[in-house]
Amino acid sequence: MKDAATAEISRVMLWHWVYHGTSTNDGKPTTASLIDRILDEEATKLTKLSPKRLDLRPHNVAYVVPGAALLWFGWKGSNGGSILGANLRAVQAIVVTNISLGGYDDALDIFAAHGVGGMVGNVLTAFFADNRFASFDGSVPINGGFINHNWIQLRYQLADSAAGFGYSFLVTFMLLFAINRISHYHFCSSESDEAIGVDLTQFSEEI
Repeated sequence: MKDAATAEISRVMLWHWVYHGTSTNDGKPTTASLIDRILDEEATKLTKLSPKRLDLRPHNVAYVVPGAALLWFGWKGSNGGSILGANLRAVQAIVVTNISLGGYDDALDIFAAHGVGGMVGNVLTAFFADNRFASFDGSVPINGGFINHNWIQLRYQLADSAAGFGYSFLVTFMLLFAINRISHYHFCSSESDEAIGVDLTQFSEEI
């Protein structure tokens, strides 16, 4: 996420330079065509480098370990703290979060992890929800799912997933449409970036 944030900040700065008509140190006006030309030149240089010199894969353990630890702690605090109480439900949320984080590496693949994973988990809740677990906090009764013969819960979960997907799609589409209308801030990548691969050019990621 750090690389993604840096890329977005860089794009905003370039847009500001073009929008406000700034100039380079040698007096050249900063234009969209100038930036495109520089990016194409740099991309060409990268393609000519040998694989040994073009090693952009994350490798700094001193950054990776604290970053992963903070991510782990943050998700546990978020999910466990959402119960708003120190009870067995909070413990259960932390344990499930720990297992989930250990089973998937979300390298900016947001839809696969949160979209597909969330919808699948939401639907499966109708099958595996057990009213005994909800009582861990001592105050929240639920009807459970198929385990408790509450067959209608599947309809609720499907409706909830459809509503969440529809809302996310609509709001995301409107935001992207608005951003794409801003001058010099379009979403289309250059041909050189697409040839190299946007995972590498935008986020410095390799499979």
